[in-house]
Amino acid sequence: STILLDRVPQLVEDLLFAKRAGHGLSLTDVVAMAAALEQLIFDETLELLEVAYAFNMRQLSELVNGQVLLDILDSYMLLFEQGSVANLTDPLKHHLIKKRRLGQDT
Repeated sequence: STILLDRVPQLVEDLLFAKRAGHGLSLTDVVAMAAALEQLIFDETLELLEVAYAFNMRQLSELVNGQVLLDILDSYMLLFEQGSVANLTDPLKHHLIKKRRLGQDT
């Protein structure tokens, strides 16, 4: 997603630059890059999931039924698809977009 690309750390950029400059990458470089990307993906996923719970007025520790889970996942997917333009602070706007997207009341 675009959010992920906006947050690529300097380490990954430097490693990719070394590769393009013809210096190649060692196994250690590749492992470091993979670990950095894995952490970025995890962090982004966690942030969007936390916002999706909040936008559906649910606590992260709360047990939810199947319908509530689907509502949370719909919110998560909408935020994910929006990428870096996703508004992570306005639940009302989110629900209006979600309602239009799903063609139903939320």
